[in-house]
Amino acid sequence: MYDKESIERLVAKVRSAAGTNPCIIEIAEHFAGYFDELGITVKGIAQRGILMRRLWTALFLVCFSVLAICLASATGRCTPPVPRTIGPFGAMDTPPEPVGVTDAIRKQLPGSTVVREVIQTHLAPSGEQVILFDSGDGGDESNPRVSVLSNNAVKATFEIGSLVEYGKYGVYITACEFDLSPTQKALAAAYITSGDGSGSAFVIFAWEDGKYQAVFKRTVGQGRIVFGTSGMKIWEATFGKYASRPDSPKFECIWCRHRYKVTAYEWRDGEYVEGGSKLTTTMFDPGDISGTPFVIEKPKSNLVKP
Repeated sequence: MYDKESIERLVAKVRSAAGTNPCIIEIAEHFAGYFDELGITVKGIAQRGILMRRLWTALFLVCFSVLAICLASATGRCTPPVPRTIGPFGAMDTPPEPVGVTDAIRKQLPGSTVVREVIQTHLAPSGEQVILFDSGDGGDESNPRVSVLSNNAVKATFEIGSLVEYGKYGVYITACEFDLSPTQKALAAAYITSGDGSGSAFVIFAWEDGKYQAVFKRTVGQGRIVFGTSGMKIWEATFGKYASRPDSPKFECIWCRHRYKVTAYEWRDGEYVEGGSKLTTTMFDPGDISGTPFVIEKPKSNLVKP
């Protein structure tokens, strides 16, 4: 039961169980990190005495118990993203099907409007509707925008092209309303911005200082945002120096598995403040990570029995 091969299989199960669930991923990363930090090898564990074996058995049982809880921990008020299809030339992304709005609302939206999403939110105390739409002429430039309506009147409109790089070519993917703080909500929108689908653009909107604002904007490679109770973490794919050199024998495929840089942000005094970053020890499928751009974690207190 405690030979080298069985422990190796157990460690592999922890890694493979991670999938794309952020809660499980974090546990798997910490679990793997213990071996590196303590300098403990699988062979070393297998050769230790009964007491050490029992200690590690208890640790494994605790890890898998928490993993079982984590399987149901990531939920949120997010619109379902359109599944990504990865082809020989990159991701083939299509926006959600158009939705209808009244003529009175459509007249207030600029451009040749194709409405992608209408979401009832509570960014301001009185609530509002957020309309995510393309205002382009049907050519290469979708020119996506976001309008906020209250009492059937547009109160603010944001042009994604002016907020993030290459935003005027952006393909809308999904949006999430989440808790910015215990007393404030925000809406995050995700777009694909590059020709091969590897660019992930995120914009967060909130009611701040008596008006609707874009309080955060960021473009990363094949990314994801995980929203927690004390802030958020941005996942960004890391590429080596050979990623753009297909002629090199060390060429790194853009859509192959990568390690991710995870950067923490905390909402403080009306803005997001960047914290520390870490590099995952595990490599992840960028199609899976970027295919679910937003994840909202339940408060940790919900995981503790009373």
